Amino acid sequence: MPRRRTASAIAKAKLTSQEKAEIRKVQASVRNRIYRQRQGEKGQEAARLRMAAKRASMTDDEVSKAKDSRKPADAKYYIRNCESRSNKARWDRIGKWQDHWISSGVHAPRVYKCRKGKYGLGDAEGNGAEENGAGSLGSDKSSCRE
Repeated sequence: MPRRRTASAIAKAKLTSQEKAEIRKVQASVRNRIYRQRQGEKGQEAARLRMAAKRASMTDDEVSKAKDSRKPADAKYYIRNCESRSNKARWDRIGKWQDHWISSGVHAPRVYKCRKGKYGLGDAEGNGAEENGAGSLGSDKSSCRE
């Protein structure tokens, strides 16, 4: 007598090989995420124990020297991270502004980032900012290199 199959087993049998491959891909990514999370927790715990042992063996003099040597590096990375966060926020705002223009049905200007962090402004057809009356920013990427 054949075994009775569940609804999920019947549904899986009807899937094409491509759909099954997609499902396996998603399941693998979930398993990888869980594995990485567990490994990260283990690594953090090991680092915590290592630092606790190191701090216990250090004298007050060594602790103050370590703090003083860390201050310039902390300041440097703090400033660099602030700049990158503000730059990312600026581009997020530009993206939201573009989405607003596009969703309103009006012909939206196109803003793009040129190499070396300079900005250019143009529309979807490649017309420049001078033609749109937006000022001195050029539309082609060569104007970004000035």
